[in-house]
Amino acid sequence: MSKIPRTVCPFCNLGCELGFEVKGRDIRGVDYVSDSRNEGRLCAKGNAAAEIANHRKRLYHPVIKGKQASLAEAIGYLRQRLTDFKPEEVLVVYDASLTFEEIGFLAAWAREAGYENPAYVTFGPESAFLYGKLPVTSVEKITTGEYAFIVGDAFGQDSVISGYIAKAKGDNREFRYIVLDSFETNTSHFAHRFVQVRPGYEGLFLYGLYKHVANQKVNLDSIAEVCGVEASSFEAVATMIRNKDGILVNAPARGRSFDPFLTHAASLKLSQTLEQMRYLPLGHRVPGRVTRSFYSYLPMLMGGRIKAVVSFGAYFPWNHPQLKPVLRKAEFVAAGSLFIPDGRFELELVLPMAAEIEKQGSILTLFGEAKLTGELPALSGSLPAGEYIKRLGGPMKPVEFRVGNHEALDEAAIDERAEALLSYKAKRRRGRDYLLLGAQSAIGFLSIFEEEDWVKLGPQDASSLGVKDKEEVGIETEQGEAGLSTRIQPGIPSGVAVVSMNHQPSLALFELSTDSATGEGLLKPSWSRIWKK
Repeated sequence: MSKIPRTVCPFCNLGCELGFEVKGRDIRGVDYVSDSRNEGRLCAKGNAAAEIANHRKRLYHPVIKGKQASLAEAIGYLRQRLTDFKPEEVLVVYDASLTFEEIGFLAAWAREAGYENPAYVTFGPESAFLYGKLPVTSVEKITTGEYAFIVGDAFGQDSVISGYIAKAKGDNREFRYIVLDSFETNTSHFAHRFVQVRPGYEGLFLYGLYKHVANQKVNLDSIAEVCGVEASSFEAVATMIRNKDGILVNAPARGRSFDPFLTHAASLKLSQTLEQMRYLPLGHRVPGRVTRSFYSYLPMLMGGRIKAVVSFGAYFPWNHPQLKPVLRKAEFVAAGSLFIPDGRFELELVLPMAAEIEKQGSILTLFGEAKLTGELPALSGSLPAGEYIKRLGGPMKPVEFRVGNHEALDEAAIDERAEALLSYKAKRRRGRDYLLLGAQSAIGFLSIFEEEDWVKLGPQDASSLGVKDKEEVGIETEQGEAGLSTRIQPGIPSGVAVVSMNHQPSLALFELSTDSATGEGLLKPSWSRIWKK
C-alpha cells in the first residue's frame, strides 16, 4: 500500500506544500495537496520534485580524485585532509539547501575546530534579499489586493504566484497588473500597464518611483532619460498604487540588472512608504544564518591565503562556472553534490547529498518558518549535511539559530547607488554590439531536465544577422564563447540578446564580480558579439 507523506517544497521561498506517493523506498510521484495554502498548485520545479529525487544523474556515492569510494572512506579522507591546513586557511561554505538545524551544527563544528565563521553562498540576485528584514506575508495580503506591481517575469519563473494573483483578479474587476521589465515576457503580456525600461535599469526606475511617492526631491527627468521612459511614467504608476492595497513582486534573474541591490532596497523603501503595500521578493531561498559572503573571500583565495575550501551545500559550486579558475588556486576543494558532476569542476572530493525534500528540519519562507518532514526516503548512499558534520566529530548540539540579515541599506547608501547607476556605462568593446541579458525559467532547474541552449533575438536583429528561427549563432563575451540556437521573439529590443541562466555555457558568458559595498557576488548584463555560424 502506498504511503503519501507531506512536506514543503524547498526550491523557492514560497514554500508550497506537496506530497509524494511512496511504496517502500520507491517514489512513485508527486501528490497535490488540495488543503494546503497553495491549494495543490505547484510550479515546474515542484511538479518535477519526484523526478529530481529519482533522477538518473543523482550522485549516490562519494568520489575521491575521480574514483568511487565508500562514505566511511570519504569522511576519513576529509578528516585527514583538513589536518593538513591551519584553521585560518580553511573556508567552510554552505548554501540555501541546508536547514536551520544543519547550519547550527555547521556553526558549532566550525567554532570547535577553530575555523572562521562559515561563509554562505547564494545563487543570484537573491543575495540582495539579505539586506533588511521583511515582515512575514499572508495569502490574504496577496489574494485580496487591488493591484500587483511585478518586477521581472514572475509567472515564468515562479508560476504558483500567478494563481494567487489570479484569485485577486477574479474577485475584483478593478484589479490591475503593473509590470516593470526590459522586454516582453509571460508576465508582461498580462499587464494593464507595462513599463519597459532600458535593460539593466529596473532598480533606477524603482528608486525614482520611491522618491516621487515619498515626496522627496529628485531629478525625475534625468532618471527617466537614463531609464528610457517618459517622466510622466512615475506619476502614472504612482496613481495606480497610492492609497490602495496591493503587492510589489520582485522576480530577479541573474544577468538581468546592473544593480539588484538597488532594486531590492528601493522596493523595501517603497513598501515602507506605502503602508498598504506588501513586498514579495521571489526566488531561491537565501541561507538562514548569515555570517559572511563567500564572494568576499575571493581575494584571499586568489592570493593563496585560503588553501582549502569545504562546501556542505548541494549546489555549490556546480552552478558557478566562473569559479573554476578561482577554486583551482586552492590546494584542496571538497563539495557536496546532488547530481553526478559532469566535469566542469575537477574537485578532490565530492560528497553525495540528500535533497531538501528528503530532509527533516526548518526552513524560512515568505510565509514564515516551515517544516520539512523527512518522511521521503533519502537516496541510498546520500547523507544530509548535518549527518556529515556529526560523523566528522562535530558537536551533537547545534548552536542557537538566529535569522541573519545584513543591515538594511540606509538612505545615503541608496542615493549613492542611484547616482552611480545614473552615470553607469557598461563596458563595451568595439564590435560587441549586443547587450546580453539573463532569463530564468522554472523548468530549467540546474539543466537536469532540458538544455536551454537558445538565445532570443528580436526580428530586426535576426534579420540583420541573416539568421532564421532555430539557426545556430556564435556568441562571444570577454568571458568566453558559446554556440546557441536562435529563437526569434517579438518584444526583444534591438541590440539585446537574452540567454538562459539555467544553461551552463550561457551562464559562463557573464562576468562574476563582487559588489564593493556589500561583498556579495554579482552577474551583470554583458556586451557580446554575435554572428551566424
